[in-house]
This record gives sequence, C-alpha cells and structure tokens, in this order.
Amino acid sequence: MAVLGVSYANAQKSETGIPFVRNFYPSDYNGHTQNFDIAEDSAGNIYVANFAGVLVYNGEDWQLVLTPDISRVTSVEAGNKGQILAGGLNEIGVIKTSENGSLFYQDLKAL
Repeated sequence: MAVLGVSYANAQKSETGIPFVRNFYPSDYNGHTQNFDIAEDSAGNIYVANFAGVLVYNGEDWQLVLTPDISRVTSVEAGNKGQILAGGLNEIGVIKTSENGSLFYQDLKAL
C-alpha cells in the first residue's frame, strides 16, 4: 500500500527536534496510489503530482484537481510568478483558482 509523507518547512517538531511527518493513505486523499512530485505554494499549500490529477493539501483537507489533458501527472513545480505548474507526457498546464475559489487545471496551449 502506498503512503505519502508530507512535512512543511515550518512544520511542528517533535521533542527531539525532528520535523513531524504524517503518512497519508490513498483513502485519505482519494487519489491514485502513485505520487511523483511535490511542490509548495507561498500560502503553504502542498501540491502532489498523482496519476489521478493534482492533489492539493491545505493542512486539513485534500482536494483532487482533475487534469483532463494529462492522463498521468508526474511533475508539479512552483513557478516564479507564484503559479503551480503541472505536467505529464507531452503536456503542461497551470493550476488556477476560479472566481468562486475552486481550483482547476488549464492547459498552457489554451492560453
């Protein structure tokens, strides 16, 4: 069974000074068992490249952002303008926020 460990740069530390790491199971984040890459935005949200799309963790809840143009997301990266880029085989796009606050994927070719 695959697990995903996440720790924040400013994470809570144990008494020994080691950062607290929590493991998540696919049933926790409702995604595929395979995760490939992790990025963090300026607000501390964690983005995970997953075969089901891009997983986003805000410290309490998981959200799955579907990526219709990418069958398997294998890379996420925080861009120099604060955006989160997501990529897979021959595809790349950006995670954006809609007017109502929900996250969505937009293919860069559509821009």
